[in-house]
Parts: sequence; C-alpha cells; structure tokens
Amino acid sequence: LRNINREYILKRVEETDSLEKEIADLEDTLASRRRIKNIRLFAEEAMAYQNDESGGLFDFLRYLDHLAETGGDIPEEGESDEDCVRIMNIHKSKGLEFPVVFLIQAEKRFNKSDLRDHLILDKDLGLGPCSKDMKKRLVTPTLPHLLIRNRRIHADLAEEMRVLYVALTRAKERLIITSADKATKNESVAMRLCRTFDAVRYDTEPRLPATLVLGDHCYADWIFHGLSKGQRLADADFAHRADLHVEIALADAPMGPVEIIKEKRTLAPEELERLKKALTRKEEKRLPAKVSVTSLLPRGSWEGDYSPTVRPRFMEEKERISAAERGTAFHTFMEHLPFDMPWDEAALNDFAQNLVAEHILTSADLVDMETVLAFLASDYGKELRTAAKVRRELAFVCRFNAEELFDDDSGDHRNIILQGAIDLIYRRENGEWVLLDYKTNDLSRCGKEAFLAKYTRQMELYTAALEKVYGIRVSHRAFFLTKTKEFLPC
Repeated sequence: LRNINREYILKRVEETDSLEKEIADLEDTLASRRRIKNIRLFAEEAMAYQNDESGGLFDFLRYLDHLAETGGDIPEEGESDEDCVRIMNIHKSKGLEFPVVFLIQAEKRFNKSDLRDHLILDKDLGLGPCSKDMKKRLVTPTLPHLLIRNRRIHADLAEEMRVLYVALTRAKERLIITSADKATKNESVAMRLCRTFDAVRYDTEPRLPATLVLGDHCYADWIFHGLSKGQRLADADFAHRADLHVEIALADAPMGPVEIIKEKRTLAPEELERLKKALTRKEEKRLPAKVSVTSLLPRGSWEGDYSPTVRPRFMEEKERISAAERGTAFHTFMEHLPFDMPWDEAALNDFAQNLVAEHILTSADLVDMETVLAFLASDYGKELRTAAKVRRELAFVCRFNAEELFDDDSGDHRNIILQGAIDLIYRRENGEWVLLDYKTNDLSRCGKEAFLAKYTRQMELYTAALEKVYGIRVSHRAFFLTKTKEFLPC
C-alpha cells in the first residue's frame, strides 16, 4: 500500500462511472461548479503532496486524518470571480476590492467603555486614578486621569477614522451605507437629520471643526456632517448627483403586535398557606445562611464590659503566652497523642518535641504535661485505652431549621447550615458513645453553674449534629477543664 502510485489512484477515481454520473447530473449552478472545483483541488493537493513528500498512499491518508483532527482543511480556490456575497469585518477587508460594498450599522456607537474606569493607564503618562471621597461618596477624576483620557479619546478616534477610510475605499462601483435611527418623544428622525446638517451650515473652514468630530459617536455622524458641509438639508442637491444618493425610509416593524397569553394557575393549599404567612408576617427576621456553633452560644454572665489592664509587651520582661495559644496547643497535642499506650511525663515531653520537629507544634512548653497526665489517669482516659473507636477533631457541616437553632416557636422552617468541630468522641466496649470537649476557661471568674448555662447548648448542638450526619447517639457528655484538671458532666 505504501508504494502504490497516488496519480494512478486519482485517475481511477475520476474515471469511476458513479462519480462521472454524479457530476453529469449536476446542473450548471454555483454549487455544481464549486463541487467540481473542489474535486480538482483535491487532486492537485494529492499531486503536490507526491512531489513534496516521500511515502505512499498510507502517508497521504494520515495527512488527511491529521487535517481532520486539528480542524484544518485544504485551502479553497479564491472566490473573487464567483457570484457570491462575502461577509467580513472592516479589518479583514484591507487590501481587497469588490464591485459593490455594503457598510452596515453605521450608527453603531464607538466603544469607550474602558474610558469610564476609575483607573486608566498610559505607557507615557503612567497612572490616571480618580479621587474618592468616602464621606461624601463621590468619585472625581484627577488631572492625570483627565489628561490620559483626553489622549486616549484622540488616539481611539484617529484609529476609527482610519478604519472608516478603509471601509469607504473598498468599493469599485457602488458603496451603500446603512444607518438606522429611531424617533424620540420630542424629535423625529428627519428633524434630527436637519439638525445634523445645520450644525456646520455656516462654517466656512474647509475642514470640519475638531470639537464636532470629537463629539460624534459613530460613523454615521461623521458621514452626515461631511455631506452637510456648507448647506442645508433642503438645499442639498443629492437627486442630481450621479455619484451620491441619499434616501430616508421608514422601516417596518420587525414583528407584529405581541400577544400576551396569561395562564391562570391555582395555588396548592400549602403554597397558599405559606403565602398568607408571608403577607401577614410583620417583619421577617434576617438570618444568616451559615453559622458556627460558637456563634450560637449565649453570652456568659461573667462576660461583661470588664477589661483588665494589660501592660504593653515591650514593658514586660518576658513575653506572655495567651490563653488562646495554650488552648490551641493543648488541642493539637491531644489530637495526635496515642491513647492505647502508657505514658509518663518524660515520654510526653519526648512526644511533644517530636511534634515540634515535625512543625505540628510551635513549642513544647505550651502544653502542660501535668494536665495531660491527669486526663489520662481519669476514668475517661482509662476507657480510651480500650475504646472500640475513637474520633478526634471531628468536623461537621449539616442543615438545621432556624427554629431548631434559635430555640423559638416562630415556626420558621428556613434551612441554615451549621458547622463545627468536635474535640473527642469514643465508643465504649458496651457500645455507648461518649462526647468530650476541652475547655481552658478560668472558673474562678464564672463558677460551674454559669459555665454550664453557656456551654451546655454547645454540647446539645454537637449531639444533634452527630445524629444527623453520622447517625451516632451520644449517651454521655462531659467537659474537661484544663485549669482545674477535672471533668464536668452536662
């Protein structure tokens, strides 16, 4: 197959009876001529491939497959001699000429959207920002902004003039320009055209005024102002000029009157009831789409406006470690600590140093090892050694009704996403689940009753989330207070 001569194959294809009959049956139309021309073009491409490349029919077929895969094609013959319509933008028409050219949408406005930005750039002048007055809520252009904007307007309009020149010089015999406009409440299209002509009626300069050219918004404005130089529309002798014809025509409506079909639909009983509630509700409470467990906790009675006086850090001999930093370190240490092995203080210190080396902890001194040993020596710590399953820092995201989260009887069933993270949960040998949460609070300020009044709600939300997301029913809950090294059931 590689050594078969392509010329022989192509001649055989041309001589095939079915192909000859198919071409002979075609009428002498543009489509038939193009089809015959494409067959010849294919033959010429095959011959050119044979002359330029080495290989057989197999390589030529692979070349065609490559063209199909990459979206390429064999270049077609020029269409300048064909009776057809070619549609292109002005830029692509550069260097080409046609007997008849239509320049449509001459009324389309120049694109100046980039000049409305609050920050514009120029390669020579640099940045041109606007000034913002946040109190008065005003944006005012600065002098650099106005200077750059003025330069950009001149440059953009100069480019539009060059593009218009290209469009007006593509026609050999006839150039047809269309511009659509519509009447307003106070001015018809004819009145507006008269006003366009009158704008330069009394101007004696050979060129249009610069202010007029800069104020125009489309090609049609430039063209009409050029035609109206020194004359009124009524005096314009367009009818006797062989090289120019201006026609104003009213276009038909693009479509007939629109028939609006109103479909009657009866609300379902539940939809009607929901609509009644919405109409009778005085003011619906604004609720967030997502909340955290901490944000739903009530304010503690000890959390008033009290703010202790703190010495600046530069006046302290030694930098203090905040309670939040110690709490984060304790949570991180307990998250990685294995519960199924015996521990002493030396082993815990070595384990903390390993976490520091692995960049999990910032410092081993942040963790109080006596607190960790007290936790491990408790009944909960002993149960963790033989627990069937242990989960730490268990994150959850679940959906609740607003009524469930905010503890009211408003009947508000809007969905709200609740997110949080549970410190520790484990399953006892008898199958019961225990939920523990670490707290670094100082009970000397609040007392146990006030503490439970605030944080019991947190445990309730954790319990509900575990059942919703993981199907876990909690049998026992307790806080571990790191300050006093004791457990507080709730």
